[in-house]
Amino acid sequence: SKYLLEAKNYYKSKKYEKTITTLQKAIKINPKDDTDYYNMGITYGELKQYKEAITAYKKAIDINPKNDSAYNNMGYTYLRMENFEEALDIFKQGLEINKDNINLHFNLLHTLIITNEYNAGKAQLTRSLKKAKDPDLLQALVTEDILFPLFRYGSLTYMRSFFSHLIEIFEKEKREEVLWKSFPKAIFDLLVHIEQYDSERLAGIEKLLVTSLSEEKKMRISLMMLNVGIRYLKEKDQRAIYDLSKEERKVFMEFVIEPRGNKESQ
Repeated sequence: SKYLLEAKNYYKSKKYEKTITTLQKAIKINPKDDTDYYNMGITYGELKQYKEAITAYKKAIDINPKNDSAYNNMGYTYLRMENFEEALDIFKQGLEINKDNINLHFNLLHTLIITNEYNAGKAQLTRSLKKAKDPDLLQALVTEDILFPLFRYGSLTYMRSFFSHLIEIFEKEKREEVLWKSFPKAIFDLLVHIEQYDSERLAGIEKLLVTSLSEEKKMRISLMMLNVGIRYLKEKDQRAIYDLSKEERKVFMEFVIEPRGNKESQ
C-alpha cells in the first residue's frame, strides 16, 4: 500500500514517530496484515519502547502464527530488556515453527551463554555451527553471539568450561583460523565498554585467554592489546600504551579510544 511505502521512507530517514503514525493508518485499512505490525515492532525497538514493540510483535504472530521473524525480533526485544528467561522461551517457540532460522539459532545460543547454561549451550553451539557454513557468518557468530556474552555475563567457572569446549570443537572441525579472527573485535568491544567490567573479572578474562591462547602466534597482538587496554583504561597507567608499536597505537586509537569518545558524546 501507499502507506507502507511511505512508512519505509520515514524509517529510512529515522523519522520513527512518523513511521508509526503511518503504519497505524495502514492497519486501519487492512488490520489483518501482519507485516504492518511487524514493522511497527521494529520501529518501536528503535525508539527503545520495548513494551510497545512486544505488543506489536504479538499482534503480528496472532495474525500469522508462522511469522518466525516476529518471534526472533520479540525474543531479541526481551533480550534488550534483560528478561532472559522470556527471551529463551520465545526463541525456542520460534524454532519450533522454523528450525532453519539462523537468527533464532544464534540468538538462542547468545541467551544460553548469558544465563550460563552449559549443557544446553553446548548443544545449541553444535546446532548453530552447522548453520554457519559461510566463514564471515561463522566469524560474526563467534564474535557477537559467543565471545561478547561470554566475556560480559559468563561466570569465571562457566567461561573456562565453555571456552575450553569452544576451542576443542573448532580444532576438531579444523576451523581455528576463523576462531582467531573473531577475537580482535571482541577484545576491542570489551575495552570500549571496560567500565562494565570490574577488576577481578578483567583479570580472570585475561588469565583465561593467556593460559589458553598464548602459544597461538596469531593471538599475540590481540592479547597485547587486551593487556595494554586494561592497564591504560582501568588502572590509569598512562605509560602502558607505549608498550605498543606506532602502528599498533594507531589501531588502538581507531578501534578503542575513538569509539569510546563517540559513546560518551551520545
